[in-house]
Amino acid sequence: MPVKLGIDVLRKQDFQPLQDKRVGLLTNASGVDSQLESTNRILWNSPKVHLVALFAPEHGIHSSQPTAEKFKDSHDKHTGLPIYSLYGENRKPTKSMLANVDVIVVDLQDTGVRYLTHTWTVMSLIDAAATSNVEVVILDRPNPFGNIVSGGVLSKELFSPLGSCPVPIRHGMTLGELAQMYNTRWTRSHTKLTVIQCEGWSHKITWAETGLFWIPPAPHLPDPQMLRHFSGAGLLEGAQLSIGRGTTLPYQIVGAPYIDALALSQHLNRLPWKGVKFRPHIFRPTSGLFADEVCEGVQVHITDEVAYDPIKTWLAILREIRSVYPMEFQWLPPHAPSTEDGFFYQFDRLVGSYDVRPKIDAGVAANGLTEGWDEAEEEFSRLRGEYLLYD
Repeated sequence: MPVKLGIDVLRKQDFQPLQDKRVGLLTNASGVDSQLESTNRILWNSPKVHLVALFAPEHGIHSSQPTAEKFKDSHDKHTGLPIYSLYGENRKPTKSMLANVDVIVVDLQDTGVRYLTHTWTVMSLIDAAATSNVEVVILDRPNPFGNIVSGGVLSKELFSPLGSCPVPIRHGMTLGELAQMYNTRWTRSHTKLTVIQCEGWSHKITWAETGLFWIPPAPHLPDPQMLRHFSGAGLLEGAQLSIGRGTTLPYQIVGAPYIDALALSQHLNRLPWKGVKFRPHIFRPTSGLFADEVCEGVQVHITDEVAYDPIKTWLAILREIRSVYPMEFQWLPPHAPSTEDGFFYQFDRLVGSYDVRPKIDAGVAANGLTEGWDEAEEEFSRLRGEYLLYD
C-alpha cells in the first residue's frame, strides 16, 4: 500500500476540517502531496477552503533562505496572500497575524532531529494559537528515522529555538505525535489540535520504503543521507569547525585550516569505529565558518548502515579532533548568562547537556561521553508511547 501524506488524506476528506473557516498555512518547500503538488496551491485552488494567510519558518516559504538569516514579512506573488515571517522579529504568530484566522494548517517535513528550528516554531505556534482561540491542524508526514530514539534528553536549562522540550536528539516521533505530546504535557495553554494522519505508514517503514519524494526542508539537507549525518554532525556546529556548509557535502565532511587531512584520516581509521571509514578531504566552503578559506579534514563514509550510529560517531570525531589539535581547537564563543560560571556554549544547547563539553576537554573516552543517556532515552520512549499514532 503506497504511503499517503496528511495532505493527501485531507483532500480525500474533501477538506472537511477546514470548511467554513478562515485558514492560515505554515509551510515551506517540503509541503507537497505525494505527487509533488504544493499544499499552498492545493488549498488555494480548492473551492472548499478559504486560505487567507501563509506563515514561514526558518529558511522561508521556499526553503531558500540561508541558515540563521532573518527575513521579513512579504506577499506570495501568485496569490497575493501575506507571508508572515516566523524567523525574523517574531518567532511565533502575533495576535494581529491571527486576527483573521480561525485555523492554522501546518505542513512541514520534519527531520526527526531535535535541533532543527522548524519543529519548535510549530510548538510556539501552538502556544500562540491557544491564546488567540485558533485551532491547529497538522498534516502529518513520516519521521525519516522511523522509531529510533537516541541522543540523550535535552535539559530544561538549555531550552532554546533549537529545542524547547525534554526530548532526545532523535525523538522517533512524527511532527503530529510530538505536537500532541507537547500540547498535552509541556504547555500551560492548550489549543484545539487535530492531526491528519498518514495512511499506509508505520514507524517500522524506512524512508526508502515509503516511495515518497524527499523535498529539502532546509538548503543544507538535500537528501536523506545528508539528514542521517546531520543528526550527529550538527553537534560539531558548536565548535570552530566547518562541517561543509557552502559545499556539496554538508554534514558529510569536517575540517578547518589548521587540520592535516591525511594525518587526521589515518588517526581516525586506526580507531575501532562501527560502520564508517574516513577519507582525507580538502575543501573551500563558500559560506559558513571559514568561508573562502582552504580547509583540510575528512569525509565520513558509511560502510554499514545498521552499525552506524551518527550521534555517537560524530561526537567521537569531535573528541578526537579536540585531542589531536588541543592548541588550535576552540568551542564557539560563549553566549548570554545561563550557567553558574555565567555562560552557556552553543555546543551545550546542541548536545542538550552541560556535562559533555567538559568531558571532551578532559579527554574522557568516547564511550564515557554518553554516560546516562540510555536510561534517559528509555524513559522518554516510555513517556512517548501514549502519543504514538502509528504503532
